[in-house]
Amino acid sequence: MENFTKEVEATNKNFNEIFDLEFNEWEAIFIQCLNEAQEEGEINEDLDPKLVGNFLINSWHGSVLRMKSTATNLPLEDFKAFVFKQLLN
Repeated sequence: MENFTKEVEATNKNFNEIFDLEFNEWEAIFIQCLNEAQEEGEINEDLDPKLVGNFLINSWHGSVLRMKSTATNLPLEDFKAFVFKQLLN
């Protein structure tokens, strides 16, 4: 989806709106999961679920882009290590 997004963004504004809606749906799922994890005491209750949800989507996409430019999976491994060992620990 990342490549497709970049290819069509300059050609049609409607595509941008569709992609934005899709990303917002993903963020909403992340936020819901984070809220549930807080309710269950599984993650720090001081975290802002909306901010963390947005961060996760943005960071994920950045990791995917970096994996393509570096031709390694290190950016994904860094993302996972930070999210699961630092942020949500």
